[in-house]
Amino acid sequence: MRSPTWTLALMLILAGAGGCSDAVLRARPPDQPLPRDNKLAIYSELCLDTPAEVVFPVKVVFVIDTSTSMEISDPVDPMQPDPTLSTGRARAVRAVLERFRDQPGFAVAIIKFGASANVLTNCGMAGPCFIENTTAQAGVLLRAVGELAISAGTTDYEAAMNVTFQLISDDMKQQDKVSLARSKYVVIFMSDGLPSPQTADSNNLQTITQLVGNLMTLGDTFGVGDLRLHTALLATDKPDFIVLQEEVVLKAMAQRGRGLYRSFENGERINFLSYDVTSLRRVFALKSMLAVPLTTRPEGPRLLVDSDGDGLSDEQEWLIGTSPIRADTDGDGFDDQLEHRFRASGFDPLDPGDADCSLPIDRIDTDGDGVLDCEERFIGANRLLVDSDADGLPDGVELRAGTDPTSADLIQDTDQDGTRNALEVLAHTDPVRPDAENRSQLAQRYTRRDLPPDPDRLADATEAARPCFSLTVENVSLLQGLPGGLMGAADGRGGWNRILLWAAQVPFDDPGEHGTWKVACVEARYFDNGDKYPPTGRIEVPRSAWHKAGEMPVCIRP
Repeated sequence: MRSPTWTLALMLILAGAGGCSDAVLRARPPDQPLPRDNKLAIYSELCLDTPAEVVFPVKVVFVIDTSTSMEISDPVDPMQPDPTLSTGRARAVRAVLERFRDQPGFAVAIIKFGASANVLTNCGMAGPCFIENTTAQAGVLLRAVGELAISAGTTDYEAAMNVTFQLISDDMKQQDKVSLARSKYVVIFMSDGLPSPQTADSNNLQTITQLVGNLMTLGDTFGVGDLRLHTALLATDKPDFIVLQEEVVLKAMAQRGRGLYRSFENGERINFLSYDVTSLRRVFALKSMLAVPLTTRPEGPRLLVDSDGDGLSDEQEWLIGTSPIRADTDGDGFDDQLEHRFRASGFDPLDPGDADCSLPIDRIDTDGDGVLDCEERFIGANRLLVDSDADGLPDGVELRAGTDPTSADLIQDTDQDGTRNALEVLAHTDPVRPDAENRSQLAQRYTRRDLPPDPDRLADATEAARPCFSLTVENVSLLQGLPGGLMGAADGRGGWNRILLWAAQVPFDDPGEHGTWKVACVEARYFDNGDKYPPTGRIEVPRSAWHKAGEMPVCIRP
């Protein structure tokens, strides 16, 4: 029989053993892996263009009355053998050409009108056109000026305005939006009399000013920087009431055309330089700057490898059967990501016959935004603009990210995770899948600082006025891609990451412009065993590494 003392001791031991068993059976948390050192910081300096380095086109249209009455108002000097100097009207046009000869972007068209209207500046098979006012083209322009000395017919204002409208309309259709926004069109319309023949339905004050209004609407439709119609009356010894009628028409035209009216009295020197034909040159400002890793692809809260930089992760490419090291697996001109994105419309990245990209001219990237011209045609983007919707992001960047390069959708929050699309594209996170929980680890961070003028260049007024910036992008993630991806055969071991830096400059007073883009390229290497190049995780990009979009720069490497 056990003693009470022994029994109590046994109970205490068992109780203690029970407490210890809980500690022994509790699962031990696994060791947390050390965070990967796969981050890169990019430091760069960028300088914008000065107004003198960018073309701001000026296109002047001289619309000159050469009706029969001009033989009296502005007669030909029989002692002057040079037809470009034999009349006041020709001398006035020639003076403008000589003043602005060889100014970049300065082009001229000359129209003469009497009973009909004709464009004297012609580009062969292309027809009526503006001709660059260069020394090389001086002979062509002066021959056109010389034809102004020939007078005949009535004074058909409407014919002149219709030809002017057609000329300017055809020219605007050939320009891209950035060039149009920086262009200045100047129409100088000169006559010595009333419109003729004048009827209730044509060549009267109402119908003529309506044609001027159509011209101004054309400028608004195309987004031209400036369009003005100036008028001039070559007054002669006529009754005052006739001169008054002439002034009423020409003043109304100038008012509707947002221009100036001038009267040159009989014998007074005609001077077209009194009208403003200078360019719209403006100082530039930095609109946007972003770093775009091509070898990584955000998909929700994960960052995956995209070895060929086509916008599809290697994981996704294995699933759909496309090549992870070839951006256009079927070679039809549309890259894999574009065809997969529009698969519901019948596209297949494995079918070489389903893309409208058969001609060699289709397979170029005119604007250098990373999207072929045939792809831009398909998605409705502009092949002449890096940023078709003027939202501050290149078309190719938006296409890879999943946003729309043809509409301003960047203020939206497509995935409803609390961050707008624009910020997600800049941060290289996913704008179409929720990823809030990992954003602090994956999001790229930007710092921009204005730089003071370079002391060594202060003597040069142009260089002293050049805006320059210090730009930093931190927390750029690197992953190990497959051999032969973006780098092709040169990447035998894999691991190279390519990051494109994009920057857009716009006139400081027009931040909504599409912008002029510059690009730089950075390459760094990372392996899954933790090796990283550069080991410091820092790359500096000099100012000289930035090039215009379309001019692929040499990539900066460690």
